[in-house]
Amino acid sequence: ESIVKSAALSPDGTQLAISFEDDPTLSLFDTTSWEVSRSWSSRDSRGFLVAFSPDGHWIATATKLGVIRLWDTTFVPTKAP
Repeated sequence: ESIVKSAALSPDGTQLAISFEDDPTLSLFDTTSWEVSRSWSSRDSRGFLVAFSPDGHWIATATKLGVIRLWDTTFVPTKAP
């Protein structure tokens, strides 16, 4: 089992961002299906604090080491051909 370190609900209530204590991954859940819609991996730390921007397009994370990152919730990576 994973222990939730931090969670944030998007301003429109459609997404929930969660970081876990022993996992360097930030997970973004769709609140209608409760499935992971996106995830990002952080090399800096595990168990970071999470907050959404007021428009819901960005997630800010802060680690115990003082590293702050912004994650774009609207960017969809494409696969190489």
